[in-house]
Amino acid sequence: MTAADIVAAFKLLRIEQQTSTYEQITAAFSAAKDARRLQLEAEIRSLGFKPGEGKRKPERAAKYRGPNGEVWSGVGAMASWLRKFKEAGEDIERYRV
Repeated sequence: MTAADIVAAFKLLRIEQQTSTYEQITAAFSAAKDARRLQLEAEIRSLGFKPGEGKRKPERAAKYRGPNGEVWSGVGAMASWLRKFKEAGEDIERYRV
């Protein structure tokens, strides 16, 4: 049975039947998704890793340090504290680490 067949059969049901069927389908889908997640986590552990490990971006070293200990890595939008100095006409290279 294809997905199109399932949808067509679903459309033929009365609204009460659709509601009941929908609840059963979503519960079954959620259970299948949870089972698959657990299976994948077990596979990840068997390879010697922890699930979720490596998701975080590595911390970047500070390229600029402000007078009050503020830091900016030089990536993304310029830090507001450094932008204020630049807009005031200061040479921001004096804050380079």
